[in-house]
Amino acid sequence: MSYFNWVNLQYMGDVELDFKVLESALKSYLDENGIHQNALKDLATLLEDHAATFTLYTSMIEEMLLLASRSQPDAVFGVQGRGEELRDVWLREYGGGEITFSQGPFHYD
Repeated sequence: MSYFNWVNLQYMGDVELDFKVLESALKSYLDENGIHQNALKDLATLLEDHAATFTLYTSMIEEMLLLASRSQPDAVFGVQGRGEELRDVWLREYGGGEITFSQGPFHYD
């Protein structure tokens, strides 16, 4: 599993995630899991630009976005990510506070 991930965000509905709504819950999540607060900057960039680079493992990004979906269950969105290795690609779709579709990351030795 890669530590550096390039992530793209796409909304599948009219409601977009609002960083100000998510910020407090995400700060708590990061503190509880010993993750540096710089991850908030990466998420803010993702929400603003629909693309960002994260220095977090895929599972941590997935958990942050699941928390975002739970905080704003009316936002339906998907993310495509790729890690450092060519075949380390993954996809998640979120809606209603759940992961509605999951694929990857793929690793072939």
